Amino acid sequence: MSRSVTSLYWPSFCVLQTFLRLFDVTIVSRMISLLYFLMSSLAFFLMVLPISAYSIHCLLLLFFSSDLFVLSSGSCW
Repeated sequence: MSRSVTSLYWPSFCVLQTFLRLFDVTIVSRMISLLYFLMSSLAFFLMVLPISAYSIHCLLLLFFSSDLFVLSSGSCW
């Protein structure tokens, strides 16, 4: 009984061993670190984007309208 179970799982073990040889641990760790860097950069960009859009909106308001109107409305400050 145990011999048949071993013979069933032996090909999958060989496939796993070949997979681990093909994709070295260093390559996988580099891919994971690159993916983490890309995700953190995307999160930072999505966090900064509304702030920068809001600042550009305020600068355009200051440039195209009177300073007193923008300052008195308090929409940007």
